[in-house]
Amino acid sequence: MKNVIKAFGLIVLAAIIGLSMTACSDGGGGGGSNITSLNGTWIDDDGDVLKLNNGNYELSVLLPLEDDDVLTTIEKGTYTAKDGKITVTPKQFAVLLKFGDLNLYTTAGALAALHKLDVENDLDKEDFDAVKELLDEFFGPLSGTYSVSSNTLTFKWEDEDGGGFLLLIGDDTYTKKL
Repeated sequence: MKNVIKAFGLIVLAAIIGLSMTACSDGGGGGGSNITSLNGTWIDDDGDVLKLNNGNYELSVLLPLEDDDVLTTIEKGTYTAKDGKITVTPKQFAVLLKFGDLNLYTTAGALAALHKLDVENDLDKEDFDAVKELLDEFFGPLSGTYSVSSNTLTFKWEDEDGGGFLLLIGDDTYTKKL
């Protein structure tokens, strides 16, 4: 089990990025059935960027690197939205497997990279299955509500599992970049 925790720690290390972000307003319904109202580049108070485009999303956050903050993509996925309800499903997420090497991976890609990196620690099949289960849960679908008012987009997430980094960010309000 110690190996499972160590392996999962390597994969979720990038999740620490999300913990530094603050949650905002509690949002509400609204929205309608036309998801094109969500299309665009949305920025929150921390400078994090959520790009929505016809059912696909990309989440980027400001990471403090050396003397500057660098906008870095940490998650990509798909979403469905209708009548003020939204479900996001992460497909790729940032994994820091070794210092300075932050890349986007699918769950299978992250496990393959971890296996390649961690051969000397003898992670057995049981350990990898446990890590995969944790990844599948953390990066599973996340549902909630959204509202769009003028150039403001607000989310309120309902689930406690899934959603990857969007869940860590929490309920949030974004302003559309014009």
